[in-house]
Amino acid sequence: MTPQEIHIPSKIKSLAKRKEPSESDILNYIFRNPKAKKSRVLILESRFIEFMEYYFPREFYHEMAPFQINYSKDLQNGEDIIFVGFRECAKSMILRYYYVWCICYRKKRFIMHYNDNFTKAKKMLLSVIIILEKNKKIIRDYGYLYIPAEGRKQRDISKKSVTEFITTNQVMMKAMSPGMSPRGETFYSSEGETLRPDLVGFDDLDTLENTKNPKIISEAVEFILSEVMGGLDAFAQKVFLGNSIREDGRVIRLKKHFESDEAFNIKIYWQKIREKGKIAWSRFVATDKIADRLNKGITNTKAMFISLQKKRREQGSIAYNGNFNLIPYVAGQTIIGKTLIKYWYSKPDKVRIVMGVDGALSEQTISDPMAVTITAHYTNDEGRKFKYILGSWKLEGAEKSEENYKRFISEKYKQFNVNIIVLESQGGGLAIGPVLRKEKLAVVIISATKDKTQRLMEFQGDFERGEVMFSPDKTGELETQLLAFPNATEDDMVDSMVYSFYDIKVGGFTSSASK
Repeated sequence: MTPQEIHIPSKIKSLAKRKEPSESDILNYIFRNPKAKKSRVLILESRFIEFMEYYFPREFYHEMAPFQINYSKDLQNGEDIIFVGFRECAKSMILRYYYVWCICYRKKRFIMHYNDNFTKAKKMLLSVIIILEKNKKIIRDYGYLYIPAEGRKQRDISKKSVTEFITTNQVMMKAMSPGMSPRGETFYSSEGETLRPDLVGFDDLDTLENTKNPKIISEAVEFILSEVMGGLDAFAQKVFLGNSIREDGRVIRLKKHFESDEAFNIKIYWQKIREKGKIAWSRFVATDKIADRLNKGITNTKAMFISLQKKRREQGSIAYNGNFNLIPYVAGQTIIGKTLIKYWYSKPDKVRIVMGVDGALSEQTISDPMAVTITAHYTNDEGRKFKYILGSWKLEGAEKSEENYKRFISEKYKQFNVNIIVLESQGGGLAIGPVLRKEKLAVVIISATKDKTQRLMEFQGDFERGEVMFSPDKTGELETQLLAFPNATEDDMVDSMVYSFYDIKVGGFTSSASK
């Protein structure tokens, strides 16, 4: 767009040295003058990127990357998009502000936001509401676009979730999740219009959990292509956002589907952290040393530079490759290699002892061995957290009787001065926990929200940093299982080891297992 095509207020012309001001002159004027509302609203209607930069400056401490600029322009132009990108590349953030831009200018009238987790879909709506209710610049230029049913004084930002809302300028937004069809969904505006969904965004379509089963993936993709696509406005814009989780998934299959026919005319982004050896966004730097130098004096974490070296060290190779290089985890891929097996020959005195127990008392695992692993946790002066595996054992057959496992665990508890026993609810923990508590043992029962492969993968970085060490004479069978995992015939000792890595400081029941 040239300066001649933009509405140029006389005040701007008088400020410019040349006869016709440049685009830079115009943008500087509307950015620096709060009272230039009319000009700003008019100009930013065709400038989504500048809209974000003006109304949300705290999101733009770092210069936008070329791929972010192209993605934003494609959104503004109404393109259908599939965006598979590295973690923290701002794809979801930009989509949120696109929703706000569409609402402010009524570019779209019925917006649907899908997330595999319905709670997260509702949180996206709530974040949009917070912007419309709290962003002073938005309110000044566009008025109160969202007013709760109870009136403007009754803010909705305290709510934990919002499933749908209608703005004062008659735009509807609704939270959705797979399985919820837009067929038959219409918005009848106060202006007497019947509107079908004309913008649908899909975020976090793939997760570690929903990409394990090819049948579930097929059903989800079929639902999107038939039910969702069939329920939209004929000219609806579709935006699919995802990450590289596994070699197969919803986003991967949708990408292949749309690539198979040029008639779909969909923009596809496959954005790795590096392009031709160069880091794709300047917020990320290669090493800790560079990040430390650039972050010197910066206190705002959103303005800080991120070290890829640190990300790899913290996440481990498999997670890092998936998160940043878009190299997914392949089913059956081993997680811990032989070079990562380290041994301890002495350990610190001040440690916290955690016992992990894989109960194997469920219907599916009743014939499996019960496994017990004990780990000493130590944090050094630099904040590094080390795990010294003191021993790992398994109980089979009659050894799994209540009397026998109770005696064995009680003996190990006292022998190693255990601080806490960690059990998993689905692996017999709900049965074993009360038995051990009667023996006056400290017990915590976790409900694992991830499968065993995912749980071990979380600790790959700990192994790669040399922060996990094995007993030279009491962990041989555990090591054998670990090196073969996930293809081992038995993995009970690996499960108990992972439970012993959870250094939970309180007893009782916790909702999920996390590091």
